[in-house]
Amino acid sequence: MIRVIVFLFLGSILLMPTVAAWKSYTAEPIELASLDFTEDLSGTYVKGTIDFVYGYYYGETHNDSVVVREYLIDTGNGYFMGLHVPKKDYDKIDQLMHASSDFAQGNSTIDTVWTHKYDFEGVISPIPPYTLDFYRNYRDISDFSAQDKQRFLPFFLDTTIKNKQLTALAVCGTAAGICYLAALAIFIFMLRGWNIRYIRKYIETSPDPLTAQEKVENFLQNTQPFHGVYCNGEFICWICGCTAMFVESRRIIWAHQYAINPKYAGIHIKKKEEFLVLHFQDFHFEELRINLKKSLHVSQFINRLSECCPWIIEGYSDELLNLYNKDRNAFLNLRYNPRHEEQAKKDPFYNSDTTNSTNVY
Repeated sequence: MIRVIVFLFLGSILLMPTVAAWKSYTAEPIELASLDFTEDLSGTYVKGTIDFVYGYYYGETHNDSVVVREYLIDTGNGYFMGLHVPKKDYDKIDQLMHASSDFAQGNSTIDTVWTHKYDFEGVISPIPPYTLDFYRNYRDISDFSAQDKQRFLPFFLDTTIKNKQLTALAVCGTAAGICYLAALAIFIFMLRGWNIRYIRKYIETSPDPLTAQEKVENFLQNTQPFHGVYCNGEFICWICGCTAMFVESRRIIWAHQYAINPKYAGIHIKKKEEFLVLHFQDFHFEELRINLKKSLHVSQFINRLSECCPWIIEGYSDELLNLYNKDRNAFLNLRYNPRHEEQAKKDPFYNSDTTNSTNVY
């Protein structure tokens, strides 16, 4: 359930910029010429037609190809500002700029200029600091009158905003959708009992499923967890991801500590992680690791486990590992077999032969 909540939380966070991008993308623009430029218009979504371009105050080229350009335009009501268009429109603006220059020099008519007019929708934004000095320098060395120079606004018209909004909408919307779908998938798996499939399998394959269910319910209700791990002499259960792992305690033969200190190129990239390693007498699934994070927690849990399951060998040594790998019967005879044989003598119904069963349900 925690993972469902986490994914829903992440989806909700990503939904906010998605909604904002959608509102901006679907907003109705205002006519540029109708604005009062004595007010702060930063962020205003506008539309209009550009019919005169004075030149460009900033440009970058690479291998004789234009990378970036910002142009100077007028707003239609006596003010001047920058213009930023998508790279695909540079040729259109350049043609309008050349036509505007020819008209200013008396080499063409205004009708020729208007044939290259540029219709736009965009957002008024502050000119970026790295191009603002170029903008001001262009103003200072230009032939504009002193009165006109006072009407140079520190803004530019960004007509690429639609692409940016569409990108933000696609990225944030897709990410939010993935989070919500992940939450839904996990929730469906939980409803279908996929996260407790090992417990269900144990109950369903037991000779007496009703009694087995009562034992499991009693175990989960009355066992105090230790750092998320439930354990007694009958069962051990913990959460791995969103799945409840479930094992019969009598199948555990060895418990020890294992530490991982991940490195990359000799540098520790993560904190040291401490694992409780459980080995089983079944060859089907011989080892499981439980992440308890701290060495103290692992050692404390091994002590608790040995009290519940006195047939378990605690602690690690190379000799034990060698015996476990090369002579499993000898390893079982150290403690496991004698203890279960003794239990079988006391309880005729006790079944110590679990070699042919699966140790994780």
